[in-house]
Amino acid sequence: MELMSCFSWEGEETLDVGCGGGYMSHALVQRGARVTGVDIAPQALEAAREVIPQGRFVCASADELPFSDRRFTRVVCTDVLVHVPNPRAVLAEIGRVLAPGGIVFVSAINRNVLATGVMVTLGEGLGFVHKGTHDPCKFLRPAELQAGFEALGLTLQQQQGLGPTGWARGFTFGRHPTAWVMYQQVFSSG
Repeated sequence: MELMSCFSWEGEETLDVGCGGGYMSHALVQRGARVTGVDIAPQALEAAREVIPQGRFVCASADELPFSDRRFTRVVCTDVLVHVPNPRAVLAEIGRVLAPGGIVFVSAINRNVLATGVMVTLGEGLGFVHKGTHDPCKFLRPAELQAGFEALGLTLQQQQGLGPTGWARGFTFGRHPTAWVMYQQVFSSG
C-alpha cells in the first residue's frame, strides 16, 4: 500500500486481481476508488461482499478476466502472481484490461535464498501461514516482473522494497530499504 498512497484513487475504476476476502479492496474503497474484485475462491468473495457491499466481486480466474479491453484505470495485484500457474498469462490479462494512461500496482516475493528463508522456513515453519502456501520456484525477481510488463508496453514508474518491519503476533510487513524479500512495482500504460 506504500506506493499506492502517492496516487489519486477518487472515482477511479479499479480492478483488484486476486482480491480474496477484500482486504485491499476495502482500503481502495476508503480512498474513493470504484472497486471490482476478482478471485477464484467463492468463499473469499462472500467475505469481501460482506465487508464492502458497494464493491463488485466476480468469481473468475486471473488468467481469463471476464472484462472488456481497456476497462480499468487502475489495476492492483498484490501477492497473487507467485500463486498462479501461469504468471505471464495473468500479466497479459492485466495489460489487456488496463485503460490507456492507466496504472498497475503489483507486489511479489523475490526469488532468492533470503525470501525463501523468511516466507517459507520462518513463515510456514513457525505456523504464521499454512505449510505449502509458498512455492519458492514461483517467486519472481523484480527484473523478471518488469520485463514481463515492459513486453506489454507498460513502463516501470516506481519500485519499493517490502519486508519484515516488526513483530505483532507474527511478522509485520511494510516499506523496506531493499527488495530482497518482497517488493512493489508501479507501471503505467501509454
